[in-house]
Amino acid sequence: MRTLFTIALFAMIGSFLGTANAQVVSLTANLTTVSLDNFEFDQDDLSVNFDTKSNISGNLRLYTRKKWALRLGGGIEQFEYTVGGSSIEQAYEAQRRDVKGLVGLEKHFQLGNSLTLYPGLLIPITVVGDDEMITANLSDIENGHTRAGLGLVLGANYALLNFFRVGLEINYNYNKFTTEVWQNINMLEDVGTEGMDFDTALTIGVAF
Repeated sequence: MRTLFTIALFAMIGSFLGTANAQVVSLTANLTTVSLDNFEFDQDDLSVNFDTKSNISGNLRLYTRKKWALRLGGGIEQFEYTVGGSSIEQAYEAQRRDVKGLVGLEKHFQLGNSLTLYPGLLIPITVVGDDEMITANLSDIENGHTRAGLGLVLGANYALLNFFRVGLEINYNYNKFTTEVWQNINMLEDVGTEGMDFDTALTIGVAF
């Protein structure tokens, strides 16, 4: 019964959104390969350097007859960073794992039989994880709040075996938020942060 319901659900989606010669639904996984962060802080005597960053996510796309795609995604982002500067009593290294979701709208352009290019607009939503101290005798920083950003995406997919997809995606996101850092062993300080987050990702998945 569950299998029949799933087939019927996808059939209804296909009837509403699909075309005779276009994909209706796709599922892809993104693996971030490069990330460059350029954030500005409201304190000139503070520096936060991001050392490593990795991000894996899954994405569902629903396509319309005119090659527009509604995109829903979610995944995990993990990174390490170093906090320093003259306002910090002791420099330290920390790591954090955030849960990320996104909703977006893309326009897909078919080039030949196998290649698809797509620009789009994304709204990433982040549930901020706890900052875990790697060095220094400092307590972990408990977070758990949620923030949203705004981003642009440009991607390309190549079709293999009609349904299999591989590709490359470039994301450019604007973020503005407040974060906490240890000023000394007894005092946390709120720091305003804004900047652009640039990364590229390999994509792999299927389309129907």
